[in-house]
Amino acid sequence: MRFFTPFVAACALLTGLSLTAQGGSDFTSLRESFERQCGQRDWSQVQCKTASPGDPDFLPYRENAPEYDRHVRLIRRRSGPSLALSRTRRAIGETWNSLGELVRGGANSSEMTGSDLFDYFSRRVEMISDRHHLQPCQEVCLSTCAATSLIRYRAEDFAVAPEDILERGAGNCRAFTHLALSFANHLGVRGLSLTGGANQTGGGHAWLRYAPVGEPARWIEPQNGNGPCSFTPAH
Repeated sequence: MRFFTPFVAACALLTGLSLTAQGGSDFTSLRESFERQCGQRDWSQVQCKTASPGDPDFLPYRENAPEYDRHVRLIRRRSGPSLALSRTRRAIGETWNSLGELVRGGANSSEMTGSDLFDYFSRRVEMISDRHHLQPCQEVCLSTCAATSLIRYRAEDFAVAPEDILERGAGNCRAFTHLALSFANHLGVRGLSLTGGANQTGGGHAWLRYAPVGEPARWIEPQNGNGPCSFTPAH
């Protein structure tokens, strides 16, 4: 396959898919954006599909460039359901009452931290998955929808921890990938990692790799959570 060079352009062009509904880190705006894009969607009708070359959803990327190897190894060490689940279960037990008060209008949204935001939206993602009895691939798409609805694109920003990403309210393609990965980990989805590629001028792009046991590896674009639940075979 021909080497795909304009990775930075890909990262930036996808901004148009995620900028329109962003409300920064204000809780009310974030909640409205999430519910409009993800909460009101009938996920039971969302079908996972595999894109072929020529399809508009096919990702023409190339992974495993040297510049990204360190980031790929880092996230593969950090990822996995146990890390996110153990942390989130503790945090939800401590903060869910105050978050419920906030939803009912009894608390000040300015008091919300990035950790509070991640705990709240992780719980919302979990509730949606449970209500619709989603399959793992659907949960991956739900997680990309959450990431797309909650942050806007900003090229110079990069954070790994989901609470830091939500605190900033913005991030680059790696931040979108880390945030989607964190939501999927909370749901217990296995076989996920960050992957990416870089061109010869130092630009690059990152996306989500999904390789459940016994199935071929697939890619999904975490900045296109409003689109179809489309995966590209890893190539």
